Amino acid sequence: VGGVVTLNLPRVAYESKRVETLFGILAAHARVAFAALVEKRNFLERLFAFGGVGPLAALAFRYRSRAYADPHHARYVLGVTGLNECVQHMSGEELHGSPAAKECAHALLQLLCDEAETFSAQEQIRIVVGGDASAACAKRFARIDLQQHSDAARSVIKRDAITRDATYTPGVCTTRRIHSIDGIDLECQLHTQMDAAATTPIAIESSDMTLATIEAIIEDALTRTKCRAMRFVCGREQMDFQNL
Repeated sequence: VGGVVTLNLPRVAYESKRVETLFGILAAHARVAFAALVEKRNFLERLFAFGGVGPLAALAFRYRSRAYADPHHARYVLGVTGLNECVQHMSGEELHGSPAAKECAHALLQLLCDEAETFSAQEQIRIVVGGDASAACAKRFARIDLQQHSDAARSVIKRDAITRDATYTPGVCTTRRIHSIDGIDLECQLHTQMDAAATTPIAIESSDMTLATIEAIIEDALTRTKCRAMRFVCGREQMDFQNL
């Protein structure tokens, strides 16, 4: 991956105000992000041109006339975050709240994937769409939007379970309890629509979860959904995992 630029989807929804204008504004924001990724590729290519000197000398080392890494053939990721709050602002329902909300989410991601494919062909750069699962990024966007779009943001913003900081739901995640097979299935459907690799977070909220419970979650996810990969997330800072 040569670079990542993440779009703040809730802010796109605040700026659009109406569903009719949402897709046009989203496409415009995406093109700015694409241009930034092209600049990143060009910057990396200039660094690699130094060969065995400079900050990327190890990656530019050539073996049998080929460099270990090649910025021109790398993937560049258009990340998205806050899809849940974007859909909630436009439809009044969170991602898992209604079929209309889910349809809106799929349409937004499809637009970004189509735009990325078109731009990639024009500029000879491989851009893929993926969810940005960074909690820090989601919190930073939420804090900024509370200042710049306070009325709209207050109605959809979430609170961190531990710190109570304002945050959006990271990436394309839902707020539904992810142990439920329906919650896993919904997220995995969104993941398969994007080209960049994505993992489904499974929340461990108690150290009393039995091994059988965890095994059942894994088996259901891999046999009953389109889950590609999963990661287990601890919902609390202090937890005794000795029994697990």
